[in-house]
Amino acid sequence: MPNSDNRTYWLDRPGNVNKLFYGVVALTVVLAIPDIFALFNIFYDKHPKTEIEEIPFFYGLYAMISMLVLLGVSNSVSNFLKRDEDYYD
Repeated sequence: MPNSDNRTYWLDRPGNVNKLFYGVVALTVVLAIPDIFALFNIFYDKHPKTEIEEIPFFYGLYAMISMLVLLGVSNSVSNFLKRDEDYYD
């Protein structure tokens, strides 16, 4: 849709959209490097404080279980908080 004031903006040019996209991709890759190193234990030595932290993938499993519990609790609470479709009519 053309502008009514016939001005072109920075993102109206396709080359700039591509620059922005590749810039976001590059930033994402740079920010993911420490996570990749931690995943393969490169330059990173874990010092667990408890024995349960020594379980492989403990934090991932903990996050998944926590998410499932949160979903279950929210599902059960939503049954009490639901209103009829015509509640506000």
